[in-house]
Amino acid sequence: DITDAASKSYALSNIATLYAQLDDGETAAKLLQNAFNSAQAITDDYSKPYVLIDIATASWSLRSAAERQSLFDTVEDVAKRGKYGEVIRQMVSLHAKQQQWNRALSLLRGHGNVVSFAELLTIRAENRNPRFIDGAVMLSATAKGNDLEVEIQSPDQSCDHRAVWWEVITPDGELLERQLLNTVHHDPQPFTRQLSALNIDPNQEILIRAYFQGSYSVARERGDSRSGYTDQALRGSLATSFKSVRISPDFARWLEREDPQPGPCEK
Repeated sequence: DITDAASKSYALSNIATLYAQLDDGETAAKLLQNAFNSAQAITDDYSKPYVLIDIATASWSLRSAAERQSLFDTVEDVAKRGKYGEVIRQMVSLHAKQQQWNRALSLLRGHGNVVSFAELLTIRAENRNPRFIDGAVMLSATAKGNDLEVEIQSPDQSCDHRAVWWEVITPDGELLERQLLNTVHHDPQPFTRQLSALNIDPNQEILIRAYFQGSYSVARERGDSRSGYTDQALRGSLATSFKSVRISPDFARWLEREDPQPGPCEK
């Protein structure tokens, strides 16, 4: 058993993230709550904020809005009482990405700083123009009947560092369609791709997102790079239209192991 509170909370948070990626949200929520309870016992003001940030970030991937919000509330309360600026910044970011502007502004007014305010303005700009978002980004989608054309922006560099697919999923994380990208897209950027004769109810709400293999630079985050799904997608239906939204890059991450998988890269 791990007796050190910081180590225990880190371990539980990491395990919870793995469970969320394995489509076991109920267990993930319980583990995250246990991680938070352990974090409460941390007396080291250097370790505690980073543990709280990990818990809040992992909570964003939960499908249950109630469980996600409950964990946000508890982390935020501790952050305000402890005056943990880095945690406040992360909570402002998470609220803003979910379009919870009133909560973000309220937190910013009472406990934020210049860095948190700059973060809020950056996310607002990203939400208005997804071209500013790091990673493989879905810029637009246009449906004609059951045919779908998308525009993708990706910081492709080589066969090992590129967008390798875009996919259509349900809000519950079910994979409906996936198109592999077998080339490096240096030029043109952004680029378009199409899927025809989709077997999807035109009125069904769907999410469209992209997956990046390798790593890409991420401004403003601890660590300077990440890989996999981007924290952005398009939400809408074939019968209506699509708009850019922010979702956790760990949402339904178990899908990255499902077929089809990328084949050889064509340089």
